[in-house]
Amino acid sequence: MILSEKIESGLNQIGIEVPMFFVDEITILLAELVKWNKTYNLTAIKDERDMVEKHILDSLTVSDFLPDTGSVLDVGSGAGFPVIPLAMLKPGLEFYSIDAVGKKIRFQNHIKRILKLNNFFPIHGRVEDVGSRNIVGNGFSVIVSRAFSSIPLFLKLTEGLLAPGGRVISMKGAEGEQEISNSEKIISDFGFYISKKRDFHLPFSGSSRLLVELSQQTSEEE
Repeated sequence: MILSEKIESGLNQIGIEVPMFFVDEITILLAELVKWNKTYNLTAIKDERDMVEKHILDSLTVSDFLPDTGSVLDVGSGAGFPVIPLAMLKPGLEFYSIDAVGKKIRFQNHIKRILKLNNFFPIHGRVEDVGSRNIVGNGFSVIVSRAFSSIPLFLKLTEGLLAPGGRVISMKGAEGEQEISNSEKIISDFGFYISKKRDFHLPFSGSSRLLVELSQQTSEEE
């Protein structure tokens, strides 16, 4: 099965509809990732099918949790996942990514240029330093993270970056439910509650995944 067929098969299995050009652009993205990975070691995932599943399909599962307009911050974005596939799929949103590793942000900027992703803005730095930059005025509509940290640390590091009424989305593996159970009080202490969860299995490997959406408590809920 050629790469484009693997992408199309995976998209069908997770039930995500994409524009006609999307598969071609994802193929370009993965080809560039393979090329850069030989020199810069951006990701430990090197098998083609695993790249499709764990970088592309896993990233796109978040798309149903996102609004149609607003701004999204991907914290600890690595080589650009989930932020790049999401920016490709959702042109009406502004996507920002932050990572402390310069070579990974350079790769993201390279992809931004060749795919002409005008709604995508990579940032080299630490999330702790983002607040002083006033990037999006009143804060981000959504902040997302994949395997960046525990949920309590994620909330601590992004404190003050979320717009009023904004949401936090944490992408977890099989350990997610136990972490949530252990963190409910801390989540509440930060002023959030779990507003949505979705558990599923990736289509090729069957690996467990859990998406956790945290919303800000209103005065009535507090």
